[in-house]
Amino acid sequence: GEGQRARSPSGCPMGALKLPSAIMPFIAIRGTFEPDVGVPDGDTVRFKPDNSATLERLGGRKPKLSTTTRTVPLRYEGIDTLEKAALVSVSKAATDKNLSLCGVTDEVRSPRGVVLARRTDRYGRVIAFLFNEADVDDSIADGASVFLAAARPQASEAVWIEHSVNFRMITAGLAYPAFFSTLFADLRASIAAATTNARTSTTDMWPLDRTMAGVTWKGAISLGTMPPVWPYLWRRLDDYTKNRDFGHASGSLDAFEEFLEERRGDERFFVLSTAETVHANDAFVVSGSMLVSMRFAPEDLVRLD
Repeated sequence: GEGQRARSPSGCPMGALKLPSAIMPFIAIRGTFEPDVGVPDGDTVRFKPDNSATLERLGGRKPKLSTTTRTVPLRYEGIDTLEKAALVSVSKAATDKNLSLCGVTDEVRSPRGVVLARRTDRYGRVIAFLFNEADVDDSIADGASVFLAAARPQASEAVWIEHSVNFRMITAGLAYPAFFSTLFADLRASIAAATTNARTSTTDMWPLDRTMAGVTWKGAISLGTMPPVWPYLWRRLDDYTKNRDFGHASGSLDAFEEFLEERRGDERFFVLSTAETVHANDAFVVSGSMLVSMRFAPEDLVRLD
């Protein structure tokens, strides 16, 4: 079923949906990327700040700082990559590219870097844009307030989004856009434009992508072999597959929309092209009993929860 679609009272939900990045700075945190701590992937790596006290200035939950390694997990703002259990050829390529962009080599295991952040997520991960230290002006001190620019900045106290690991993962064609309402409108638009270019000019993930065309689900055995789809969709299929009351029992997608409504009913998206708010179960299209696709392109959706 279609479920209910509701327009937000003001026509636009709260957050940074319409706000430019120039109104609020990020906090610059200098330190080292630590891929040998934890398990990195295409949009995850642990980070060891030079001064952990800088983390205390971030909004949100208390940062999940390890007491043994003094590292924190990072959540890459604006992008999402395939899970490790998804199609290995693409998920591994994303992991390798991510670490390369961070400056990791066989000889350099803890490269210097800078993250720009404003807050943490519900799990204590630092939501950040990542930069190789060489791409950030030396005059920007640890803990400094820094503006992240969508266009090439004229001032040394600003940093360009196109130099970020996040943006470069998009241009490499190995990451999908993934927008939350806290991401400023101009930064979101830059990532969306880069996604459009990557979709037609890169050769790894996008030629295989079935997000809009639809992917066939055949239970657990298909999750690691199906063509790439937006990771949010893949994770919902994974949840459904493991749930004994739904996918595990039915062996088809007949109960997928019901599952989303019951288990993910609080997850909502703002659709940029239509200015409407939809629930998670309204963002997908199930055709027959095995084929599922997204109703909207990933860059058209902003997650509100």
